[in-house]
Amino acid sequence: MLSSLENQVINLKESVGDMKDTLKVVLIRMEKLREDSKEFVLDTLRSTSEKLMVRDEDLKALVTAMKEEIAKLKGELTICKAALESQMS
Repeated sequence: MLSSLENQVINLKESVGDMKDTLKVVLIRMEKLREDSKEFVLDTLRSTSEKLMVRDEDLKALVTAMKEEIAKLKGELTICKAALESQMS
């Protein structure tokens, strides 16, 4: 009976040892996943930020071009108004 109890204790110790080894492997893999996830998120944020900066620059150029076109059209409108006024007088 004592021998049977000793065998159960030995088996239990082996099982606990196996569980500790498995836990170590799981923790290592979790840490690796955390690092990979962090790197993925940072890369995605960098990429998105770069794309947004390019779009921002494109939009600024578009706004500048539109302002120039508006100024040109205002000048043409002023000339047209002056021509109409001179024809009416």
